[in-house]
Amino acid sequence: TVPTLLAALLATLAPALVTLVLTPPAPVLGKLTPVTDADVDCLAQRHLFLKENRSWDLKARTIGAGQRCRHGWPQVLVMEPIWPGQRLGDVVRLTCPLLVSAIDRYEKQGALRGYNARVTTDPYWRSQLYASHLAQRQLRQELLSKVPEEEMAKVRETMGNATVALVMDTGIANMRFDANCSDVKCLHAHVGDELSRGGNAIGRQVLKDLEAAGVEIEGTDQCCDHCNVKMPLSEARWTLQLAKNKLGQRLRRARRREGVGVGTPGGAVNQRLPVKQRMPPKNS
Repeated sequence: TVPTLLAALLATLAPALVTLVLTPPAPVLGKLTPVTDADVDCLAQRHLFLKENRSWDLKARTIGAGQRCRHGWPQVLVMEPIWPGQRLGDVVRLTCPLLVSAIDRYEKQGALRGYNARVTTDPYWRSQLYASHLAQRQLRQELLSKVPEEEMAKVRETMGNATVALVMDTGIANMRFDANCSDVKCLHAHVGDELSRGGNAIGRQVLKDLEAAGVEIEGTDQCCDHCNVKMPLSEARWTLQLAKNKLGQRLRRARRREGVGVGTPGGAVNQRLPVKQRMPPKNS
């Protein structure tokens, strides 16, 4: 039938058309706000939980902040693509503890399965994922084009030419991708992309889902205590209690240093989000 043929044609053409029509631009770096010394203190001590004796300068490595919360703290950073150790890393990092925590819980509830299913079955959403990957790759390549050749030579020596070429061609969350990619992989990365570059349909939908679940995505009256480096975590009305991967390890060390255990201030952070819907609404 004609509708069936049109649907098949759209599924075939959508990945190709995205590069012409749907590809959002890489961020205009001039629209990012510079990080202040106060930002760096907050980011290092309460967002990323970095060691005080680290060998690298967070402020020097940060190109700028994207969206800021209602209290004025960065929720996402755009960073230099070359990380300590002369290795290529992520260029966009979601840092807001409130959002990181909420998305962690949302992923644990199976949200990624719903998003992957939506991308797999919906050509438009698949094209949006592809477009976001392309824009993130464009951003990385744009930033690396400004790096002195002698610095890139050190990166190639450390990682190898083949690995550097591979990373240079990746998209969001350092994923290899093509027009038929259907693995969303990391909701944190998509939200970070939306809050820095904009135009990320998946990240935008995640934020809508969190808002529908009662999460105040721009900040709460209490979360500012966590970002106030002058306030001990033991006295904060809200704190980040759990996190994944290396951030989680650094967080546990920081809480032990301050004598704060899981289940003390900020206990509501670990409550289950009242999100029953595992797949984004069809008409969103």
